[in-house]
Amino acid sequence: MIEQDRISPYSISTISSRQDVNNSTTNETTKTSSESSNFSTVKWIAFVSIIFVLVLLVAVYIFRTNQGDSNLNQNSRQIFETEKGSFEKTEKKNKKTKPSDSKAAITNSYDKSITKELDKAQSILDKDQIADALQRFEALTKKYPKSPRAMYGKAQSLDKLAEQRQSNNILLESIETYRKAADTPNCPTELKRRAVRRQAERLSFLGRSGQAANVLRRLLDELPGDIEVMNELGVQYLMTGKNRDAENIYNQAYKVYEEAAGKGIFLSALQRSLYNADTPLTARPWWTPEETGYERAIRKLEANWEVIKDEGISLLDKKSGGFIPEEENLREQGDWKQFTLYQRGRKNAAACQKTPQTCAIIDTIKDATSCKRGQIKYSVMLPGTHVWPHTGPTNCRLRLHLGLVIPNNVAIRVGRETRTWEEGKALIIDDSFDHEVWHNGSTFRLILIVDFWHPDLTPRQRNSLSPI
Repeated sequence: MIEQDRISPYSISTISSRQDVNNSTTNETTKTSSESSNFSTVKWIAFVSIIFVLVLLVAVYIFRTNQGDSNLNQNSRQIFETEKGSFEKTEKKNKKTKPSDSKAAITNSYDKSITKELDKAQSILDKDQIADALQRFEALTKKYPKSPRAMYGKAQSLDKLAEQRQSNNILLESIETYRKAADTPNCPTELKRRAVRRQAERLSFLGRSGQAANVLRRLLDELPGDIEVMNELGVQYLMTGKNRDAENIYNQAYKVYEEAAGKGIFLSALQRSLYNADTPLTARPWWTPEETGYERAIRKLEANWEVIKDEGISLLDKKSGGFIPEEENLREQGDWKQFTLYQRGRKNAAACQKTPQTCAIIDTIKDATSCKRGQIKYSVMLPGTHVWPHTGPTNCRLRLHLGLVIPNNVAIRVGRETRTWEEGKALIIDDSFDHEVWHNGSTFRLILIVDFWHPDLTPRQRNSLSPI
């Protein structure tokens, strides 16, 4: 009995000792257990049914949603295809109606008769097949000497070839050919405008801003009021420090400097170089040897200044000298000459034969001898000289002046600060800043100029920069 109580689903709290009561209790217990079992089965069936209905509802919902998305996507595709087709039709229409940067504006009646030959040569040049293009344009200029476009194409080919080979001689030939193109009889105005502007830009690239200004001045006489030509002429005047002429173009030169700097033409109103690094470089007019990172090289030059001076003076003592006038007409008055040892990263062997000790010292300074955007040269200035305010062409270099023979009453202004030289000591400037020189003394002033790479330039940048 006790065992039965343990396994019974439900216990009876009061148990009678009589047998009939036991039998009755057992029957009731069995009945209750059966009913409970039946009830559980019904609940399970109901639960499963509810789950099935819910799953069915969810499936129906998902099916309808997907169908809606499919329709939406189909509609979207239809809309996209419609808009795309409309856009393409508009583009085709624009291509038909939009005037291309066509050659019509640079083609006169004479060139129209040889358009196919000109276009063929131009397409070859556009593919940078420079040598082939140059050969074709040269042939065209000989066959059709009255063709402005043939001469212009030849100038462009030489321009690209000069850049490819880094040749100033070829660049000078290109500059002359641009001039010939502009001077061809019946040259279209637009072609003349392009040719002269490019001629001026290439002259400026070579540091010949004075010549660039002259050709732009003549162009402006033919095209009065041409804003772009006026701006470019003003820049060349400002590059050479001809503020009076620039004021005729801009009214107030330094106002223009500020405006030009604001427009990104110049780095600042005082730092007006045009051929600059593709990343920002530390910019200050004056540098100390320690700031350059080249202190050891600078001290070496200072320690050997007397040797360098003696070789420089020996050149001046000869009537044939070797000193040539500086190329740019930067002087207001007086005499300013130079003797170049290195230029654009290349050694002038003939010059170094005349100054062997100086060149031997310089050869050990690779950050200067490798500077493709600089020079190493003696500079002599005679009394009564005033060098106009001007800027160098690039911010990629620092310029060292080593004092060799320094009389009284000489001075250099860089930025807003004016200093003088000292014999045996180096001044380091960033000549991309506006600078000006006076010599009011009684004897010649002699210095050695050494250009170093700007210390912020990476080796990759130094290797990739074109020579100046």
